[in-house]
Amino acid sequence: MMVEHIPTISLAIASLNFALTWGLGFYVHIISKSKAANERISRLEEKTEETACLYGVRIARLEERMDATPSHEDLGKIYEKLNDVANSTARISGEIRHVSDVQKLILNRMAGAKDER
Repeated sequence: MMVEHIPTISLAIASLNFALTWGLGFYVHIISKSKAANERISRLEEKTEETACLYGVRIARLEERMDATPSHEDLGKIYEKLNDVANSTARISGEIRHVSDVQKLILNRMAGAKDER
């Protein structure tokens, strides 16, 4: 009676062996894939941290430069001073033109007075 079930038992053991082997292979595949993904993520994290440090240094340098640049208020003061200089220059230019006109008038009168003599 037992001899009759040997092919069935053999088939069951072979099927179980097949299933366990493929199951173990699939498990190993998933684990190795997971390890590779974890390693890749770790490398990306390290690279991101390095990049973040570099950006931190660059931002710190930019902030130092920003502290040394003139503020909006400073630029407003410079603009006011430039306007004052422009107004003074225009006034001086007008005065020089006036002095030149007076000088020409005096020279013309002197030349006219010589012609009358």
